[in-house]
Amino acid sequence: MTRRIILVLGPHRSGTSVAAAGVAALGADLRLDALYANDENAQGFFEHPAIIAFDDRALSRIGTAWDDPACNGVARLATAGLAEGRLDDLIAEGAALVRDIFGDAPLAAVKDPRMCLLLPLWARILGQAGYAAPDILQLHVARDPYE
Repeated sequence: MTRRIILVLGPHRSGTSVAAAGVAALGADLRLDALYANDENAQGFFEHPAIIAFDDRALSRIGTAWDDPACNGVARLATAGLAEGRLDDLIAEGAALVRDIFGDAPLAAVKDPRMCLLLPLWARILGQAGYAAPDILQLHVARDPYE
């Protein structure tokens, strides 16, 4: 059975929540029991709390945070030794998390703006979790910054 996963990618406040709601309405499984919402986003953020926590730990491990104005996650991943295998434990942890959350869902979706900073790491995580490259779909969301 082919399993596919959609990564809804975009910075905070770019419209990723509505995009995630759209892919869910079209049948993608976000595996969310409840949607965290607040005054900024009354319909919910469509983010899995365990993935948010993982991404925050990953960013901390490479010496940055999602709200660090100087953050360049891709460069930090290179410096932290992604290619040299120094983040293999993090990859294994992420792959276990993905398998635990999504199991054998034929079409899963995940949304966390932090993933934009960690995309090379997530490519390895998803590969280790059993997703083939053609089955990892990316939906990039952009919004006019003046809106």
